[in-house]
Amino acid sequence: MKIANRLLNCLLVLSVILWLFDIFYMSEHVTAISYDKTLGDKQSDTGYGLYYQYYNLDSLESRYKVRKELGGCLLDPATRFPEDGLLTARFLVHKDGKADRFRTDYLDENYRKIVGAEAFSGVKHVVSCLKKKKHWQTGRVNGKPRKYIQLLNFRIRGGRIEEIF
Repeated sequence: MKIANRLLNCLLVLSVILWLFDIFYMSEHVTAISYDKTLGDKQSDTGYGLYYQYYNLDSLESRYKVRKELGGCLLDPATRFPEDGLLTARFLVHKDGKADRFRTDYLDENYRKIVGAEAFSGVKHVVSCLKKKKHWQTGRVNGKPRKYIQLLNFRIRGGRIEEIF
């Protein structure tokens, strides 16, 4: 019985520690896009490299501005994609509004990843358009600027970008 009580107490203490860790640390921060100089990443981490994940644009107005600013470049009729599906772009937005660490996933209509999609001219074009935008919305939490990961999705139909969301 003493062993069972000790084991139960240890599990209880461990549970409380994990719960506190989750509340004060993991609920706000996620490490998701690691620095990779070979992919052209410009800024390396300072500190632990933890960011708010998918802070995202805070209003429909902000989303509209991004579509308006990037639409001409992204919706270029010369940009072609080999398959219909979904292109997802994730990137890190620093406290000063500059973006870095662009990563893409290209999924077919059945949501299966298309291997080697980074080499497609359409995917390269989308990344170059995103890199052209010099200032992204600054992430703010409790009034303080924060790094965050931005997520943009592009619906591909008929070889072209049909929708940005």
